[in-house]
Amino acid sequence: MNAPLLFPAPMQCVDADVESMRLLASLLAYGLLRGPGFRAGVTELMQQRFGCDQIVVWRVGLGNARHELHCLVERFGSKVVIDPGNVVQVHDLAAYFATLREDALYVDDGFAPRQTAADTQAQRLHPTPAASMLQAPAYCNGQLFGIVCCGRGSADRCWDAADRVALKRLANRLTLYAAPRHQLDDPYS
Repeated sequence: MNAPLLFPAPMQCVDADVESMRLLASLLAYGLLRGPGFRAGVTELMQQRFGCDQIVVWRVGLGNARHELHCLVERFGSKVVIDPGNVVQVHDLAAYFATLREDALYVDDGFAPRQTAADTQAQRLHPTPAASMLQAPAYCNGQLFGIVCCGRGSADRCWDAADRVALKRLANRLTLYAAPRHQLDDPYS
């Protein structure tokens, strides 16, 4: 008999996504999972949910580094890199952040040419170029905590309304479970 998968695939229900995130958080809280395992699990959950080739999670820097985004984890296919060392200056993403503030998401289905500064800047958050992107900010206590980026290598389908709602919800759940414990910051916790 095969061992059950941690995340049933494909996941269609936002509530199932939230329950899977809650399971990861419980494992983290009870010390059965450490920070790197939590990050890998979150990216696996999102990859399965959204059918992505690439998931990247960015965190706003702490203290004097508040003007930087630090890449915490990137998943491309089955390859997961924890703390890859990528840093992007927030001031280099001004048009992108204006789009995030206005729309609460960045969506590029890849069907139209990328013509705006926000399009070019959004691509910088994907270490491997993505044909289509869905990106959501994550907030903690009203402050930007980070950004969750989903990318597909081909523009074979649109990001539908359910994808958009689910990514926003999961991004904010990520901060709910991880920010108080700073589990995303410390690779050894």
